[in-house]
Amino acid sequence: MSPAPSEAVSRAIEHETGKSIYELQEQTLSERRREVEEKHGTMTFTVNFPFIGRGNPLREKILSHAIIERRTVRALKRFDQFVRNSE
Repeated sequence: MSPAPSEAVSRAIEHETGKSIYELQEQTLSERRREVEEKHGTMTFTVNFPFIGRGNPLREKILSHAIIERRTVRALKRFDQFVRNSE
C-alpha cells in the first residue's frame, strides 16, 4: 500500500471524486471509468502533443496496473509535497 497522503490532499481528492483515496486505490481503472460514464456519459481522451517528428511517445505500449500504480503513487507524493509547501 502507498504512504498515507496529507489530510489536505485526502480532502481535495474526496471532494472532487466523492470517494476516499483508499476507496479509489481499491478500484480498477475499468470500474472507475464505468462509474464516471454512468454519471457523465462516455469518456473521451484527447492527445495534446505534437506529431511532427516525434511519432507516438507511448510506442503502442499498454501499461500494466503495477506501472500505473507506481506512477500514481509518485504523482501523489509530489502533489502532497506541493500542498504541504503551499500551506
